Order: sequence, then C-alpha cells, then structure tokens
Amino acid sequence: MLTIVMMTTTMVTIMLRCLILTTILQLLVPIDAASWDTVCPDQCLCDLKKSPYIGKKLLKTLDCEGKELTKLPDDIPEDTQVLLLSGNLFTTINRDLPQLRKLLMIDLSNNTINKMGQHPIFEKIELLRWLNLGHNAISKLNHGGFSGLLNLEVLDISNNNISEIGDHAFGGLNNLHKLSLKNNNLQTINRSWFFGLSHLQELDISGNFLINLNDGDFNKTQRLQKLNLASNNVESISRRAFQGLETLEFLDLSDNNMETVPYISFTRFHKMVILTLDNNPITHLKMGDFDRVMVKELNVNNMPNLEYIDAKVFINMVELINLQLHDNPKLMHIDPQAFVKLPKLTRLYVHNNALLSLPVELLGNLPSLKLISFYNNPVYCDCNIYWIQQTLLNTTNMSSVEFQQADKIVCETPYQFAKHILTSVPLDKIPRVCAPTVIPFFRDKEQIPVTSTVSFSCRAIGVPTPNIHWILNTRKILNGTSNHSRLKLFNSGTLQIGHVKAKDAGTYACMATNAVSHDTASMVLGVHSTNIRIITQGVSSNFITITWNGTDQTVSSTQYKILWKSSISNHPPEVIHLRPYMRTYTVTDLIPNTLYQFCISFDNLGDKEILNCADIQTKQQMYIYRGIQKYNNMAVIAALTVTISTILSVCLGAVILRRYRMRKNYKEPEGTNYKVESMSNIPLDNIYHPPSTPLCTSRTSLISNAQPTSQSHVPGSSSQSQA
Repeated sequence: MLTIVMMTTTMVTIMLRCLILTTILQLLVPIDAASWDTVCPDQCLCDLKKSPYIGKKLLKTLDCEGKELTKLPDDIPEDTQVLLLSGNLFTTINRDLPQLRKLLMIDLSNNTINKMGQHPIFEKIELLRWLNLGHNAISKLNHGGFSGLLNLEVLDISNNNISEIGDHAFGGLNNLHKLSLKNNNLQTINRSWFFGLSHLQELDISGNFLINLNDGDFNKTQRLQKLNLASNNVESISRRAFQGLETLEFLDLSDNNMETVPYISFTRFHKMVILTLDNNPITHLKMGDFDRVMVKELNVNNMPNLEYIDAKVFINMVELINLQLHDNPKLMHIDPQAFVKLPKLTRLYVHNNALLSLPVELLGNLPSLKLISFYNNPVYCDCNIYWIQQTLLNTTNMSSVEFQQADKIVCETPYQFAKHILTSVPLDKIPRVCAPTVIPFFRDKEQIPVTSTVSFSCRAIGVPTPNIHWILNTRKILNGTSNHSRLKLFNSGTLQIGHVKAKDAGTYACMATNAVSHDTASMVLGVHSTNIRIITQGVSSNFITITWNGTDQTVSSTQYKILWKSSISNHPPEVIHLRPYMRTYTVTDLIPNTLYQFCISFDNLGDKEILNCADIQTKQQMYIYRGIQKYNNMAVIAALTVTISTILSVCLGAVILRRYRMRKNYKEPEGTNYKVESMSNIPLDNIYHPPSTPLCTSRTSLISNAQPTSQSHVPGSSSQSQA
C-alpha cells in the first residue's frame, strides 16, 4: 500500500514539473514567433499578428504597406484575414478585388484613390468588419457603393475630398457601428444617407463645411451615442435637429460659428454625458441658455468673445457634475445667481479667464461643490474675494471647498497688493465691504446706424451687491421700472435702444451704487445713416465724377468725408469734406488707366468709420469724346496721306484741263504784235477766282476748322471736367 502511495506521489510530482516546464517554455517563446504557412506575394510580408481593432486573436495578415504598388498583388492567399495596403499608389477601387471570403480588415488609407467603381465592389468579402479609406482623394460616394458588407462595423472615409454622397450610399451596412466622414467637403446633411444604419453608435462629421443643422437630420440614427460636429461652420441649429437622439451621450460642437446657445435643441437629451461648445463666437450666456439640459459635464472653454455670464444661465441642470468655463480671455464677470438649482455640481473650472472675482453666493447655491480652479485671473483683492481668502486660510468651517493651485491666485489690484499671492495677504487687510466697480462691455465711442436696435451692457462687483441704472443722453435715469417705449434696461445692466434715431446720439453712463458709494462708466454714441453707397457718375482718362446716396440730413454733414487714393500711391488718402449742398464731386488731374479707391466715412469726435468704398479705374489715354473715333497711328497717317494725295491730284488735273481748254479756243493772228498796255483790260478775276474754302489744306487746318467737340458733353461730366 505504501509503495502505491509513493508511486502516485512520484507521478504527481513529474506531472507538475512537466506543467511548469511547459509554462516556462510558453513564456520564453514570443507569441509573434507563430507563423503563417503560405505563399506570400512579392514585396509583401505574411505573418500572424494581432489587430488593435479586431479582437485579440492572431490573424493571418498580408502586409504590403508603403511598397508603391499601383494595383493589388497577384496571388493573394485566399485565407487572408487582414490586408494592409496603406501608403501605396492606388488611384481607383474597381470590381477586381479577389474573392477573399475570410477577410476581416482592409486598410487602404494614404493612397491616391480618387474614384470608386459604379457597381458594388465589396460583395465578395462579406465577412469584412473594418474598412479604412482615409487620407485619399475620393470626391463622391455612389449609391450603394458599399453594398454587400453586411458585417462591416467600422468605416473610415476621413480626410478625403468628398462633397457628394449618393442616396443610400451606405445602404446595406446594417451592422455598422462607427462611421467617420471628418475632414471632407460636405456642406449639408441628407438624412437619406443614414437609412438602414440602425446600429450606428458613433458618427464623426467634424472638419467639414456644414452651416445649418435642420430638423430631422439625424432621426434615422436613433442608437447614436457619439456625434462629433466640431470644426464646421455651423451657425444655426433648428429646434428638432437632434430629434430621435435620446440615447446620445457625447456631442461635440466646438470650433463652429454659433453666436447663441441653441438650448431648445439640447433639451431633447436624456442620457448626455459630455456636451462641448468650445471656441464659438458667443459674446455672453443669457438667462436660461442651459435650462433643464440633462448633461453630466458641460464644456464652454476657449471662447474668444465670451464676456459675461448672466443670472440663471445654468438653472435646473440637475445632473451636472463638472462645469468647464476656463481659458476664455474676455470673460470678466459671472452673475451671483448664475449657478442656481445645481444639486450635483462638484467641480467648477474657471481658471485662465479675465475674472476680477467670484461671487460668494456660489457657496450657498452649490451644496455639493468640492473643487474650484480660479488661478490665473486678474483678481481684485478687495471685499469681493474676502470669502475666498477665508476659505484658503481655513478660518471658518462654513465651506469644505478646495481651490486648485491656490499658489497661482495672484492679486492684480489694489496697488499695494499687486503681484502678491492671495494667501500672502493678511485677512485683516481685506475690507469686508467696498464701493462698486463697474465693468463696461462697450467702447468709449460707439457708432450705430439709424433704425437699428442695439444693446450696450455693463456689470458691477462690490459688497453689498450693487444696483445698476443708466443715465441717458437727456440726463434722465433709466432703471428696471422706467417706462420708455424704445429704451429698456435688461438683465441687471443691459441698455437696449430700439429703432435708433438721430436724436439718440450723445453721452450715456452706466452707474452702479451700493451703501458704500457708486461708480460710473460712460460712452459717446454716434448715429449715422445706413445704406450709404458711392456711385460712379462719369469717368475719363484724367477725371472721375462720383455721387453718393443715403447721407442723413439730420446728422451734421461735416461728419461725412470722401477719402480717395490711387492703387499705386503710398501716401495717405486725400480727404474731401462734404457740405449739405454737395451731391457730386469730380476729381481731376488723374493718371490714365489707373485704379482709384473712393470711400465715404463718418467722423465722430475724431473716430472715422468707413461706410462704403468703390474701386474705379480711369480710361486709357487714347479715349476721345464722341464725334471723333479712336484709331491707331498708322490708320490716321494712311487716311491723311490718301486724302491729301487725292486733293492734290484733283487740283493738278483741274489746272492742266483749264490751260488745255484756253489754248484750244484761242488762235493767234499772224503778224499780230501784243502790247503790254492791251493786257490791262483783261479782267484778272476771270482768270483766277479762288474759292472761299481752300481746296488744298494741311491736317492742322482741317482740325482747326472742324466743329469743336468739347461742347458735346459726356453724360455725368461735372463742371470741373468741362472746364
């Protein structure tokens, strides 16, 4: 019995040793050592490799990358699973693709493919799951061009020149999960593109030229989770553009041309995780812009024009956890009531802005707030940041908020604390209350056209919270309760003037007051006419006559000026001061065949605003007024030569004929002697009687006796040009 036990123990030991040895050998031998026993085409490599896109298994891979191939290799193994053809010189894809029933992946990126066949070209590789046609020169996708790829999951057609996509171009791709059309030339979206893509989860159309998103553009992609529309030219989004995208989790609208937030379009989302609006030309966020938008993270960063955020902008965003508002170079003010009803907001990022302070109301309105990044802002180290210093010095238990990189919160003012790290300023040196500071979002001088509706905004900081009103050009005060038909005060500091009139010109002041003191910021408003245009009335080789329309008679005409200069001049433009009676003007002594620019400007207290310009070119030097044709020099010489020769011939012939006739009719008697005295009775007028106009004249005399043409006016010529 003991012997049997010992033998059993020995066998177990041997088996364990074999197992360990086998494991060690497997670890020592690299997995890439496995090979694919096949006949490999010339210039290519055949091996077993893992694909980063398709599972973790070893796949039979034919690698022909970067071989300058112009056509597919001959004798591609029938059991090929991965075909790598990027970096070659293919120009077309036709129906000559071999029958590769086991092919799972094709990479045709970075070729020069500019055309795809008119007929289905992938029907012989129905198991294909991954197709990359990126970085080519394809301009059009044909109807049904990808039919037959029933198992395709990823299609990359990015970085091409696609401007046209046929209806149902993606028809038959019932299993497609990811589609990339980024960096092409698409200008519109056609919902028919997406018919049948019922499993599409990721759609990338970034880097195109889309301008408008219309109702129902994506309603055939109801399982979409990621939608990238960044780096287009999107200006407007209709209310139902995202209809049907209830499962969308990631939406990127960064780097577009939106000037307002299309908040109604966003209220359709119920599972949104990240919404990105970075780098859009929005000037301010107004009340309700994100009301009831269900998203966990909101990104509003790198906004070049964003200046202020009003009250209740983020109200009722009950799912919001992270709010990114950083790197906005003009953002100077956030309203104390901007963050209302945000029960889950945990992290607030407002670094790298132009903020002077943060409102203390943050603490009371954000019960879950844990982290604030406020560094790299031009902080006013006065009463407005007293609560921040309290938090940093941990002098109170009222808040557990952490300020990220607190050592980078540096004072900009007052001067005694300038460039000081906030934590180095003693708390007792910071006042608890202080006078208001007005933050104007307008220039010292503003120019606006008549009949328009304009708004001018200002905000203020201070403790206690200041009240804002405007002092009008009439010295009247406009506040929230004032009753004016055209002038209104909105959003705690925004002045709106409707249907502007000339009488609205003048000085306006924004005033903020609290129990401590007050502060003001003023501007001078100029009003000018609209639709002013310069019109060409007459042009010759050395003068130009212009007229203009639209100058407002209620505005001093001395505020309008004509500026003109030639395209070949490096000097400042000449200035013509207009007067009420002037409606045309002629500039003389110009250079023939030269381009001149004429502009009309409106001058308000030294600030010139160009209203309209016109480029006018003078005629060539040989241009002559009507009545005289324009010929070249040889034609003129030839015509004059023929004319003079003809006249001389006529004169000579007439003289010869006259003498011949006289001799024929007179017979001299024989023996007659003429006396000189007898000739005195012959009337000389009968022999020579010159005509009133010489028959033979010079070229100069012809011109001098012609009727002058300078009195025949060209239409539009001015008195200056006639002189």
